[in-house]
Order: sequence, then structure tokens, then C-alpha cells
Amino acid sequence: MIEETIKPLIDMILEIVFSPPIFIPLICPGLLSGLIAVLFIIWAERKIAGKVQLRYGPLYVFKPLGGVVQLVADGIRYFFQEMIVPEKTDRTMFILTPVLLLTFAFLPVVGLPAGPNFTAIPSHLSVLVVMALITVPPLLVLTAAWASNNKWSFIGGLREGYLVVSYELSMFVAILAMAVLYGSLDLTVIAESQKGVWGIVLNPIAAFSFFVCMIISTS
Repeated sequence: MIEETIKPLIDMILEIVFSPPIFIPLICPGLLSGLIAVLFIIWAERKIAGKVQLRYGPLYVFKPLGGVVQLVADGIRYFFQEMIVPEKTDRTMFILTPVLLLTFAFLPVVGLPAGPNFTAIPSHLSVLVVMALITVPPLLVLTAAWASNNKWSFIGGLREGYLVVSYELSMFVAILAMAVLYGSLDLTVIAESQKGVWGIVLNPIAAFSFFVCMIISTS
């Protein structure tokens, strides 16, 4: 009797979770996959930096797992870290801006095709949509700096904003070069057009420029 009651509920939950509008943006290639990829990249970066700088933690903390426990310890430390809000800040914007920044950092995923007819929000202008979403974080960095009501933070925010704009311009030129090459602003069409020859072969300069910009954007 209990199994007959629970099974339809489990089936309904699985149907909701694996439905494209939920599965694509949240699981694959969405938020969860992005977080796992970021964790792996951070772990690899810390291992390389640890060897160069002779750090103890990333190399030797629980060595059988490659020092991954250090990453977990850092995550726990950051999670329980005290949030300090200075008195003279714009409190609402100071707290809200990091949340918006993280949100807009992941939003471009909704326009990326995970497969044939498998895009969270399909659009024939998805290239422009993704580019527009990418331009928002620099504005939020400036907003956060302004909300701090501190001249040094504002100068740092301006510097970061100028830096982001400088590499984003090159990245956008590389993206638009591929859009012109394939004659479409739809990322799905562009991806399907590469079944024969990949875009990196047809336009290696744009691919290299995009790769360098991605390295700069991730510091």
C-alpha cells in the first residue's frame, strides 16, 4: 500500500526533475554541472599553485585524495565566515549585489545548446542574448563598489570594470566573427553547422582570442 502511494510521487518528481525546462538550466549543462566544473578547476589550480609556491595544504592534506580535503575545509570556512557590513554603506545594494552577480554569471547557460533541440530557452538571437547577459556583471561590480561608500573600493571597482570591458570587447569580436562565418545568431544553428569541420579549424584566430579572454576572465 505504501509502495503504491510512494511510487507515483517518485515518478512525478523524476518527471519534473528530468523535464528539459528544469534539467537543462539546473543540472546539465546548467548550474550543477557548472558548479562541479568550477570546483574541479579550483582544485586543479590550487594543486598547480601549491607545487609552485610549496603550499602544504593543497598537496598533503589527506594525500590519498590529492589534497581535496583542503578544498572542503576552505568551503566550510567561507560558509561560516562573518559577513561584515560597514556603517556607511548602502546596505540593501551592498548585500543584494553579490547575489545578482552570481545569478547573472550563470544566466548565459540558458542560451547554450546542450544538444539538438535541447536548449533551456531557444532563440534565433541566442548569441546576442548571451552577450547581453555577459555585459551585466561588470555593471554590478561597479554597483557593489559604489554601494560600499568607500573611495578606495570605488577605485578598485572602476579598475576591475575597465579590465573586464577590455577583454570582453575582444571576446565579443571573436564571437561575432563566428556568427558571421556561419551566417546565424542562433547558437544551436552554429553548433549544428560544426558537424563536419569545427569552427576552431575554420577560424583559429577567433578561437585563440576567445580562449585567451576566458583565461583572463577567470584570473
